[in-house]
Amino acid sequence: TKELCQECARIRRIVPKDSVCIKITKEDHRGHWQKAKEETSSSKSGRHFGHYKAGSLSDYIDHFHALKATLILHHGLVLERWSQGLSVMLQKLFGCSLITKLRSILLMEADFNSANKQIYGIRMLGNARRYNLMPEEIYSERNRMADDGTLTKVLTYDIIRQTQRPAGIASVDADNCYDRIAHAIASLAFQAFGVPSTAAESMLTTIQEMKFFLRTGFGDSTDFESLRFEIKTQGLCQGNGASPAGWAVVSICLINAHKKKGHGGHFICPI
Repeated sequence: TKELCQECARIRRIVPKDSVCIKITKEDHRGHWQKAKEETSSSKSGRHFGHYKAGSLSDYIDHFHALKATLILHHGLVLERWSQGLSVMLQKLFGCSLITKLRSILLMEADFNSANKQIYGIRMLGNARRYNLMPEEIYSERNRMADDGTLTKVLTYDIIRQTQRPAGIASVDADNCYDRIAHAIASLAFQAFGVPSTAAESMLTTIQEMKFFLRTGFGDSTDFESLRFEIKTQGLCQGNGASPAGWAVVSICLINAHKKKGHGGHFICPI
């Protein structure tokens, strides 16, 4: 924890405070929704993608939705509607309904997810790239593929074998990584990369107060589950537009903290 906090502080000295703009313009809103696929499932409230796509054709409705999201992020507010999600099990393999072959995701409110994608997925990661903070070890990055990570691993094996160096490599699956992110660390990482505290508070508090409804072939449940203890729901949730970017910046802090202790591979060209 100490090393993580120190790494967040180091990044914070590089990235200007509140440098991630949380103002969502009607042009931002319109550009997002006109590219969205109307058949995408979302929203316990019933305000699906089609409503927002239709609204993006109107300057008045477009401006209203953009202004509403901006005010919520600016003041760190939580909408009760945003704190309701639909848990759905998706098939990993088409036609296979075995419980071990299903992936659980949470369908969040469409406008909440839209704001998360713009603030975290675009602008926060934009800061990471702008200040050269994206490590070469991260392959969940634009214009990169899983094959790139596999090639790097194979080349690492080759170098270890050819130089006859003692080494150990662990193949570890970061299972449920999005759901294992502690909000205290996430908030520090978000703010280190320039996200205003009010925007981080709005999203994380929404998740902490989340009511989980269930969608099955029989319809949507009327009852819900939520944590009633002092420790609120943690993680960023599968299906959250901010989850990939959130895991990326937390991973950056983790990787850099390990590097300071001398972990990792260091290869020097003899030529």
